[in-house]
Amino acid sequence: MNLNADEAWSGNAGDMWSKAQPIVDVLFQPIDQDLVDWVRPHAPRRILDVGCGAGSTLRTLTQALGVAAAGIDVSAAQLEVARQQANAERLDLNWLHGDAQHHEFERGEFDLLVSRFGLMFFEQPVAAFENLRHATRTGGLLAAVAWRGMAHNPFMTAAEAAAAAHLPGLPARADHEPGQFAFADEQRVRTLLQQAGWQRVHIVPVEYDCVMPESDLVRYFSLLGPVARALTRVDAPTREKVTAHVRDAFQPFVHGNQVRFSAACWKIQAQA
Repeated sequence: MNLNADEAWSGNAGDMWSKAQPIVDVLFQPIDQDLVDWVRPHAPRRILDVGCGAGSTLRTLTQALGVAAAGIDVSAAQLEVARQQANAERLDLNWLHGDAQHHEFERGEFDLLVSRFGLMFFEQPVAAFENLRHATRTGGLLAAVAWRGMAHNPFMTAAEAAAAAHLPGLPARADHEPGQFAFADEQRVRTLLQQAGWQRVHIVPVEYDCVMPESDLVRYFSLLGPVARALTRVDAPTREKVTAHVRDAFQPFVHGNQVRFSAACWKIQAQA
């Protein structure tokens, strides 16, 4: 099964991701700003955002750097949000609906590839990275942020841990499988990129301080992830019971009217 085309990105789940996007954009704003600071010295002229979602990263980069840019994603729902927001901000961006593993890019049409949590879902990552290298000019740069392992990111697994006993059949996640934590192992990521022909691979750990209003917490875990999808398939009493139980599990991250946690990530850089 190709995770790029499954229920995680399409249909009702895709709509749920789109509804959650304003929360996600605020939560991960520190990552977008770090990407701007990271790539600015390379003076890119044409950027591709891989797994661009609703486009907040690409809009941030374009506004800061004033360059031509495109985003590619498998979710039509999120791309529609991206188009609407870019139009509202009068940004001329190109949105591509497709799977970056298979999309027929022109050779060398971009000199910078960026991604905020968009690279970990490929069924065949080496083939995907080969295709993305094809799309990048010789000497061009890949600059991406990906999650480290589950053990380093307790906030990201709190909902599943709390809900497991109440939602039989909740799918278990594992490091290294296609999905959020596929790039948990630094050496595996390095090897995948090198097998795909990328050079000068540089991977460093980083932690981002993420903050959102406490008032958004229930909406956050009710819209994103396997628990959110499972909640759409149970009756109202069960949904209410599980929601309350999961909310309690997040209490260690609640500080007054804010939710705060550290996102443990890799910064991944490579040259085509």
